Amino acid sequence: MPERIFSAAKKDLGEGFVVRRSIPRIGCKHIGPFVFWDHMGPVDIKSLEDLVVRPHPHIGLATMTWLFDGAILHRDSLANEITIKPGAINWMTAGSGITHSERSAELGPLEAIQLWIALPKDKEDIDPSFEHYKAEEIPELDIDGQRFTLIAGSFLEKSSPVAVYSPLVYLASEFSSSKRIKIPLDSSWEYGIYLTRGSLKTEESELKTDHFLYLSEQSEVVLDVSAGTNLLIFGGAPLDQEIHLWWNLVSSDPKKIHVGAERWRHDSFPKVPGETTRIPYPENRPLPKIH
Repeated sequence: MPERIFSAAKKDLGEGFVVRRSIPRIGCKHIGPFVFWDHMGPVDIKSLEDLVVRPHPHIGLATMTWLFDGAILHRDSLANEITIKPGAINWMTAGSGITHSERSAELGPLEAIQLWIALPKDKEDIDPSFEHYKAEEIPELDIDGQRFTLIAGSFLEKSSPVAVYSPLVYLASEFSSSKRIKIPLDSSWEYGIYLTRGSLKTEESELKTDHFLYLSEQSEVVLDVSAGTNLLIFGGAPLDQEIHLWWNLVSSDPKKIHVGAERWRHDSFPKVPGETTRIPYPENRPLPKIH
């Protein structure tokens, strides 16, 4: 089906901190290389202990955080410690294995999108790395009279400096007034459109806050967007590999997930400087089958 609507599901990250998760889900495991999409907040941080995601591992993916409000402290096993704020980007490549933590960095409102992008099969085992991009490094572009931020990837002959590993696009825009816009698409790609607030209509569908629209096999989409809408557009070429996602580990090969799981079980992932605890091994979560 070229167009479908899904609603985000509430998920508890632990310590009572709830997010809204759009993918993965039944009927939509990934959109291009995007395999995980969480909407955090908006929430009022009243204590720096309100958001505490203790050290946990990743393999086979890249992660990105995009903040609308607030600040998050990132620490990882490469000894990076940096606070991300709105407009800036943290791009972490797990590759063969990395450990990181996330914590509240200031009191007040917090809202962000956190996502995972599967690495191509030939990049799954590269060395882990971390890059921070300042807000002024991220380009903007005009699409049918509306300003968009090009968070990652390429669109309309412009490219973000974020070092991605496969063809993709990730755009954000806030609409101060109602507007109809026509957005060109690559008909061989898959796309998602997500609203953190507001509403919009296409010729076939109506999208509201916390819903996302899946698109494929289309060369363009016409959006009637209401005033006050904040939308994100993301997508890329369909994956040419099967993706296995178990807990925080991603790979085209379930054997690598089993190896990564045992590494975490036996505390053999690298440690995060400045952290003294970690998320325990999820004993009740069954591992993917090895074919």
